[in-house]
Amino acid sequence: TIMIMTSVPWIRRRVFELFYYIHVIFAVACMACAFYHTGVLVPILGGITYGVDLVTRRIYMSYIRYPRKAKVSIISKSVVELSFQKTGRFDYNPGQYCFMCVPGLSLFEWHPFSISSSPHQDTVTFHIRAGGNWTKRLYALAQKNDEIEIMLEGPYGSIGLDM
Repeated sequence: TIMIMTSVPWIRRRVFELFYYIHVIFAVACMACAFYHTGVLVPILGGITYGVDLVTRRIYMSYIRYPRKAKVSIISKSVVELSFQKTGRFDYNPGQYCFMCVPGLSLFEWHPFSISSSPHQDTVTFHIRAGGNWTKRLYALAQKNDEIEIMLEGPYGSIGLDM
Protein backbone atom coordinates (compact mmCIF):
# COMPACT_ATOMS: atom_id res chain seq x y z
CA THR A 1 0.00 0.00 0.00
CA ILE A 2 2.78 2.45 0.86
CA MET A 3 4.45 1.80 -2.53
CA ILE A 4 1.22 2.67 -4.30
CA MET A 5 0.72 5.78 -2.17
CA THR A 6 4.23 7.11 -2.87
CA SER A 7 3.82 6.35 -6.59
CA VAL A 8 1.01 8.87 -6.99
CA PRO A 9 2.54 11.61 -9.21
CA TRP A 10 1.62 14.47 -6.85
CA ILE A 11 3.30 12.77 -3.88
CA ARG A 12 6.26 11.48 -5.92
CA ARG A 13 7.06 15.00 -7.17
CA ARG A 14 7.05 16.44 -3.65
CA VAL A 15 8.92 13.68 -1.80
CA PHE A 16 10.89 11.85 -4.49
CA GLU A 17 13.45 10.56 -2.00
CA LEU A 18 10.71 8.81 0.01
CA PHE A 19 9.35 7.25 -3.19
CA TYR A 20 12.83 6.10 -4.24
CA TYR A 21 13.97 4.66 -0.91
CA ILE A 22 10.69 2.82 -0.29
CA HIS A 23 11.22 1.09 -3.62
CA VAL A 24 14.83 0.25 -2.72
CA ILE A 25 13.72 -1.16 0.64
CA PHE A 26 11.05 -3.22 -1.14
CA ALA A 27 13.69 -4.63 -3.53
CA VAL A 28 15.87 -5.64 -0.57
CA ALA A 29 12.85 -7.24 1.11
CA CYS A 30 12.17 -9.21 -2.09
CA MET A 31 15.77 -10.46 -2.03
CA ALA A 32 15.37 -11.50 1.63
CA CYS A 33 12.18 -13.39 0.76
CA ALA A 34 13.95 -15.05 -2.16
CA PHE A 35 16.71 -16.14 0.21
CA TYR A 36 14.17 -17.54 2.65
CA HIS A 37 12.30 -19.49 -0.04
CA THR A 38 15.03 -20.56 -2.47
CA GLY A 39 18.31 -20.51 -0.60
CA VAL A 40 21.40 -18.52 -1.36
CA LEU A 41 21.68 -18.78 -5.18
CA VAL A 42 18.84 -16.45 -6.22
CA PRO A 43 19.83 -13.57 -3.88
CA ILE A 44 23.49 -13.88 -4.95
CA LEU A 45 22.55 -13.76 -8.64
CA GLY A 46 20.20 -10.83 -7.96
CA GLY A 47 22.91 -8.99 -6.03
CA ILE A 48 25.50 -9.56 -8.75
CA THR A 49 23.09 -8.37 -11.43
CA TYR A 50 22.21 -5.26 -9.42
CA GLY A 51 25.89 -4.55 -8.68
CA VAL A 52 26.94 -4.79 -12.34
CA ASP A 53 24.01 -2.59 -13.34
CA LEU A 54 24.86 -0.01 -10.67
CA VAL A 55 28.54 0.10 -11.63
CA THR A 56 27.65 0.47 -15.30
CA ARG A 57 25.10 3.21 -14.81
CA ARG A 58 26.58 5.23 -11.98
CA ILE A 59 30.29 4.93 -12.51
CA TYR A 60 30.80 4.41 -16.23
CA MET A 61 28.17 6.89 -17.41
CA SER A 62 28.76 9.62 -14.88
CA TYR A 63 32.54 9.47 -14.51
CA ILE A 64 33.83 8.27 -17.88
CA ARG A 65 31.28 8.76 -20.64
CA TYR A 66 29.63 12.12 -19.95
CA PRO A 67 30.77 15.65 -19.08
CA ARG A 68 31.31 16.43 -15.40
CA LYS A 69 30.91 20.21 -15.45
CA ALA A 70 27.83 22.19 -16.40
CA LYS A 71 27.10 25.89 -16.67
CA VAL A 72 24.28 26.92 -14.41
CA SER A 73 22.21 30.07 -14.67
CA ILE A 74 19.00 31.42 -13.22
CA ILE A 75 16.54 32.28 -15.97
CA SER A 76 13.52 33.23 -13.84
CA LYS A 77 12.56 33.44 -10.18
CA SER A 78 11.93 29.68 -10.08
CA VAL A 79 13.81 28.11 -13.03
CA VAL A 80 17.47 27.11 -13.33
CA GLU A 81 19.14 26.21 -16.61
CA LEU A 82 21.96 23.67 -16.66
CA SER A 83 23.93 23.33 -19.89
CA PHE A 84 27.04 21.67 -21.23
CA GLN A 85 28.64 21.11 -24.61
CA LYS A 86 27.41 17.92 -26.25
CA THR A 87 30.11 15.32 -26.68
CA GLY A 88 30.13 12.67 -29.37
CA ARG A 89 29.04 10.08 -26.82
CA PHE A 90 25.96 11.96 -25.61
CA ASP A 91 23.28 11.00 -28.11
CA TYR A 92 19.58 11.48 -27.39
CA ASN A 93 16.15 11.85 -28.98
CA PRO A 94 13.37 14.36 -28.30
CA GLY A 95 11.42 13.60 -25.13
CA GLN A 96 14.19 11.71 -23.35
CA TYR A 97 15.34 12.34 -19.79
CA CYS A 98 18.44 11.78 -17.65
CA PHE A 99 18.99 11.08 -14.00
CA MET A 100 21.17 13.81 -12.56
CA CYS A 101 23.24 14.07 -9.42
CA VAL A 102 24.87 17.25 -8.19
CA PRO A 103 27.62 16.22 -5.76
CA GLY A 104 27.62 19.75 -4.31
CA LEU A 105 24.12 19.00 -2.99
CA SER A 106 24.25 15.26 -2.33
CA LEU A 107 26.23 12.37 -3.75
CA PHE A 108 23.39 9.90 -3.23
CA GLU A 109 20.41 11.80 -4.65
CA TRP A 110 19.68 11.23 -8.32
CA HIS A 111 16.68 12.98 -9.87
CA PRO A 112 15.12 12.60 -13.34
CA PHE A 113 14.97 15.66 -15.60
CA SER A 114 13.83 16.02 -19.20
CA ILE A 115 16.35 17.24 -21.73
CA SER A 116 15.04 20.58 -22.99
CA SER A 117 17.38 21.12 -25.95
CA SER A 118 17.07 19.75 -29.45
CA PRO A 119 19.28 16.79 -30.35
CA HIS A 120 20.56 18.90 -33.26
CA GLN A 121 22.01 21.60 -31.00
CA ASP A 122 25.63 21.58 -29.83
CA THR A 123 24.62 22.39 -26.25
CA VAL A 124 22.58 20.07 -24.03
CA THR A 125 20.25 21.93 -21.66
CA PHE A 126 18.01 21.09 -18.75
CA HIS A 127 15.47 23.58 -17.39
CA ILE A 128 14.71 22.77 -13.76
CA ARG A 129 11.96 24.41 -11.75
CA ALA A 130 12.61 24.89 -8.03
CA GLY A 131 9.73 22.89 -6.56
CA GLY A 132 11.04 20.44 -3.98
CA ASN A 133 13.83 20.56 -1.41
CA TRP A 134 16.56 19.35 -3.77
CA THR A 135 15.63 21.68 -6.62
CA LYS A 136 15.37 24.63 -4.22
CA ARG A 137 18.89 23.85 -3.01
CA LEU A 138 20.01 23.66 -6.66
CA TYR A 139 18.49 27.12 -7.22
CA ALA A 140 20.42 28.46 -4.21
CA LEU A 141 23.61 26.86 -5.55
CA ALA A 142 23.00 28.52 -8.93
CA GLN A 143 22.81 31.91 -7.20
CA LYS A 144 26.37 31.41 -5.91
CA ASN A 145 28.06 29.63 -8.86
CA ASP A 146 28.09 29.83 -12.64
CA GLU A 147 29.52 26.31 -13.08
CA ILE A 148 28.84 23.17 -11.05
CA GLU A 149 29.89 19.56 -11.04
CA ILE A 150 27.23 17.11 -12.27
CA MET A 151 26.86 13.38 -12.77
CA LEU A 152 24.49 12.07 -15.45
CA GLU A 153 22.88 8.72 -16.11
CA GLY A 154 20.87 8.11 -19.26
CA PRO A 155 19.29 9.25 -21.50
CA TYR A 156 16.21 7.09 -21.04
CA GLY A 157 12.71 6.89 -22.47
CA SER A 158 11.55 8.06 -25.81
CA ILE A 159 8.36 9.06 -27.48
CA GLY A 160 6.76 6.39 -29.63
CA LEU A 161 6.57 8.62 -32.70
CA ASP A 162 9.56 9.11 -34.97
CA MET A 163 10.01 12.84 -35.49
